[in-house]
Amino acid sequence: MPNLDIDALRRHTKAGKLERTYLFYGEDVKLASVMADAVEATIDAADRPFAVDRVYATEAGGSPVEIAAACRSLPMLGDRRIVIVMRAERLLKPKRVGKAGEDEVEEEEPGDGDAAATDFTPLEGYLAAPSDFATLVFVATEIDRTRRFTKLLEKHASV
Repeated sequence: MPNLDIDALRRHTKAGKLERTYLFYGEDVKLASVMADAVEATIDAADRPFAVDRVYATEAGGSPVEIAAACRSLPMLGDRRIVIVMRAERLLKPKRVGKAGEDEVEEEEPGDGDAAATDFTPLEGYLAAPSDFATLVFVATEIDRTRRFTKLLEKHASV
């Protein structure tokens, strides 16, 4: 998908016509948060508790399987569901850690030891066939463009 600028996002949110997937990333955390809030504001304030899920990557509700399931859940009220994944760098660029005295550096996978947190298959499947009624938003400070899932996300999302 093409890159998205602030004005284009404003036009999307003002018209209420959102893309199915967005990826907001960069060092300006405040701007990314404002952009996520603008997407969320397309849902009527009274319906937001039922139609908007804001989760933090690798925390409760923030594993790939839970994110994909939330996107596939029908909205309770209204016609749109929005799932916002905050701190998505935990999934898109996990920290690299090394053990003391070792030259090798291992990647720390999200949810350390939790297979559901490291298996991106549900999200990959969702990106291949997204729900017509859902908008998925990833908000991250940085991403690792060499990872398979990140490449797929950049291909399918408005960045």
